[in-house]
Amino acid sequence: MATRLRRKLDISFHIFRLDPTDTAPMKSLAKTMQIAGLTMLPLACYLEMTGNLPRRLPIAQMVIMVVFGVCLFALGRYLDCLATRSL
Repeated sequence: MATRLRRKLDISFHIFRLDPTDTAPMKSLAKTMQIAGLTMLPLACYLEMTGNLPRRLPIAQMVIMVVFGVCLFALGRYLDCLATRSL
């Protein structure tokens, strides 16, 4: 089972001309996710202060945006740790 999966991964790396040891794309994705996560908190505060969030549940929507930003940052940090781990 594991050898089949490894063979499929080797084929997909060959088709898309990816180097399995190249971590630059994963690292750049992780950094982008971290930056996006960090910008969610000021964006949520700005939208709340200017009144651009719909008025039904403004605090709940702001909290959802902040939680989404924290989760995005945490996932980006996790991917960054995976990308910098030596193979």
